[in-house]
Amino acid sequence: MAHLKTNEIELYYHEKGNGEPLILIPGFAQYSRMWDGHIGPLSHIFHTVALDNRGSGQSSTPEGPYAVEDFARDIIALMDELKIDSAHLLGNSMGTAIALQLCSDYPERVKRVVLCAPFPKLTTLALYRTEVLTRALELGIDHRLFIEFPLPWLFSNQFFEDEKNIEQVMLFFLEDPYPQSLAAWKAQLAALSAFDIGERAHKIPHEILLLAGENDLLTPVDGAEWLCDQILNAQLTILKGQGHTLANEKQDEVISLAQKFLTGQ
Repeated sequence: MAHLKTNEIELYYHEKGNGEPLILIPGFAQYSRMWDGHIGPLSHIFHTVALDNRGSGQSSTPEGPYAVEDFARDIIALMDELKIDSAHLLGNSMGTAIALQLCSDYPERVKRVVLCAPFPKLTTLALYRTEVLTRALELGIDHRLFIEFPLPWLFSNQFFEDEKNIEQVMLFFLEDPYPQSLAAWKAQLAALSAFDIGERAHKIPHEILLLAGENDLLTPVDGAEWLCDQILNAQLTILKGQGHTLANEKQDEVISLAQKFLTGQ
C-alpha cells in the first residue's frame, strides 16, 4: 500500500501478486475497496494494481472539475512509477470510460481490457438522476437516505429479494472509512458527464470484453451493444437479470470471465 505523488496529487494504490500486470479501475464515487473480493483470486494469475481515482478513497481531492483524461494520465503516471510498460485493464462503470480513454490516448500501454457496465456516454436519464442526487447532497440529505435512494438503480431484482443483501450493502457504505466529499463528488461527476468516446471508438484496436447487465438502468445494454459494433476486436457478454453492479453481484462469474479472456483461454 503506497501513495504516489504525481500530477500535483497523491494517488493511493496497492499491489498484489505476480504475472502480467492488471490495473483495476473503480467507478464514480468508488475506490479500490470495491475490488476487495476480486483481488485475491486475480492475484493468483496477475500482478494486480488497484488504485483510488483522484477525488475518492485515500487519493487527493484537487480542485475540480476533472476530466476523464485526468484519470487516464494519473494511471499512466502510476504505470511509469511501477515500471509497467503495458497492462491489462479491468474497469467498472466510470472506470470503463477511463479504460477506453487509455485505449484511445495511450494504445501502446494497454493489453487486453475487461469493461463492467460500459457505456459510450451517459444517457440523458442517467445524467438527470445524478443531477438530482447532487442537489440532494447540496441540501444536506440524510446520509442513510442518500445511500438507500439510488440502490434500485444499481442492483438487480434478485438482490432485493433477500433483505440481508440490503442490510449488508447499507452497512458497507455507512461504515465507509473514506467517504467522498461533496466537492469530490462534483469534480468526478463533471468528468463522467462530459465523457463521450464517440467516433474514437472504431479506432480502438484492443481486444475488449464488454460485460453488461441485462437490466442496467444507469448504463443500458444498448450502449454496450453500440461499443461492440464500433470496436473491431470487442465481444459482448450480457448477464441476465443483472443491473449496474454486476461486477460485485456476480463477482465469481466476472472473475472467471475476466481470467479466461485476459489469459486468452
